[in-house]
Amino acid sequence: MAELKTDILDFFLVWVHQIKTPIAASKLLLSSSKLVDGCNSVSNLNTAERQQLRAEVLQIEKYSDMALGYLKLSNDDTEIFVDYVDLNKIIKSLLKKYAVLFINEDINVQYAEIESNVISDSNWLTLAIEQLISNAAKYSKGESVKIYFCDEENSLVIQDTGIGIPESDLPKIFDRGYSGFNGKGYRNSTGVGLYLAKKIFDRLGCCIYVESRQGVGSEFRIFFPRDLI
Repeated sequence: MAELKTDILDFFLVWVHQIKTPIAASKLLLSSSKLVDGCNSVSNLNTAERQQLRAEVLQIEKYSDMALGYLKLSNDDTEIFVDYVDLNKIIKSLLKKYAVLFINEDINVQYAEIESNVISDSNWLTLAIEQLISNAAKYSKGESVKIYFCDEENSLVIQDTGIGIPESDLPKIFDRGYSGFNGKGYRNSTGVGLYLAKKIFDRLGCCIYVESRQGVGSEFRIFFPRDLI
């Protein structure tokens, strides 16, 4: 069984790495408007169609990264390199990456530049925060998202004025596969994103807390270690 588990993990690690190549190629073709299918090309699509296509490619990329992260976390040999990380750079890169979703969903994003570095692993932290930002984009159509850093608490805050989370779901939102009441209304809700984020934050020595009211919005707060161990 141990050998079978190793074989399965190895296979899917290779698979995820391979699928990232056509994803990158699709993004490049979209940006250059040279994708051709028979007599049709991306250049013939209107702005809204191009934006929607970019959003779908972004989702494919996100799920591939989630799968890769999930598989790596399942491997006890996976290493995490903790150091001082430029959190501002991470947030800005993610906001740029998800700009197409915020635009498509008419979401107002408020971001205050972060001057403080935090103790973490840059790659793993990026993947964890991405789950929170993509969730905010998914459940806050026509609303607003606010991201800022609280120096006193050494914490990152991600707030939204979206649909919120029912009180009965709050104790379970970090459980694997649990999508809750809100997830039933979204076909692409897997119940894996928050589970993965929580697992990563635990490995990084961070604490994550959430407050939410249905119909009002949600606030996720991530507390970082203050000292290198």
